Amino acid sequence: MKDSLTVKTTDHQFIDADFIGGHPVLDFINTVTGRDEQPQDWLDSYEKLVSWAKKVDLLPLDTLTDLSKKIAENNVETEPAFLQLKELREELFSLFYSLISKQALSAELLEQLEKKWHASYSIHRLVKINDKIAVSINGSAADILLIEKRIIYLAVELACQFPTNRLRICKGTNCSWLFLDSSKAGRRCWCDMKTCGNTSKARRFMVKKKLSNTSS
Repeated sequence: MKDSLTVKTTDHQFIDADFIGGHPVLDFINTVTGRDEQPQDWLDSYEKLVSWAKKVDLLPLDTLTDLSKKIAENNVETEPAFLQLKELREELFSLFYSLISKQALSAELLEQLEKKWHASYSIHRLVKINDKIAVSINGSAADILLIEKRIIYLAVELACQFPTNRLRICKGTNCSWLFLDSSKAGRRCWCDMKTCGNTSKARRFMVKKKLSNTSS
């Protein structure tokens, strides 16, 4: 991936088609689109982040609603937490991109993620449901790092269960979204056939047509 591209922050309203990752952590990473050509950051405020979190059911709705109210009432400083979350997003992209491409993982990156992972314990607790042990959320809207803690907890869980033959990066141009391939054949190449898939097919068709016309 190119590291020197300028990321443009845009005011984006999330729609269902934006959630193709198959996992909340991948959808979080995908809030930056076009990483390979013209990257756009769809999170332009902490309020937008909370809106995104509601879309993926990241935390209990009442907790996220309370967090929205606190932000609206200016009862909490969001900027440091917001910037820290964006930093986490890039760390997670580097983590999963390295796993997908089978590149070496940075020891420094793992150390940074480990610290945030340890901090995430504070909002999780073990509960007994029927005859099984489950993880429950035990956080409040007073914790401005609530969303970050939930994301890093789920990210480490996903990385530890890394589906080597099912985690993909879209092959479309100006995309680079990550997704879990849940197709029966396991050959999905695109984030969505309606977008990157069709665009790629159209480009291949135009190239073949141009070559055909040249050789005629």
